[in-house]
Amino acid sequence: MADGVVQLPPDSTGKKLDTLEIVRLDTTTVERQRVDAPDATVLLAQIAETLTLLLAEQKATRQIMAIAFDLEDVGEALAEVA
Repeated sequence: MADGVVQLPPDSTGKKLDTLEIVRLDTTTVERQRVDAPDATVLLAQIAETLTLLLAEQKATRQIMAIAFDLEDVGEALAEVA
């Protein structure tokens, strides 16, 4: 597969890419885009934090439902519906 060049259209909002200008062997000057790949441990920490928040929200919702329907367990309400 041959190397290719992508030319971006003008952007009046001022968005920019982080690039490195290089001269290829055929003397063509190109911009090479830099990309940072996040560390897997950072992603796992973010996922864990999100899951913790979701579980806390789910617990709070179950408690509110239990209070609203005067139930000891939300499972009772779900059993009544089924």
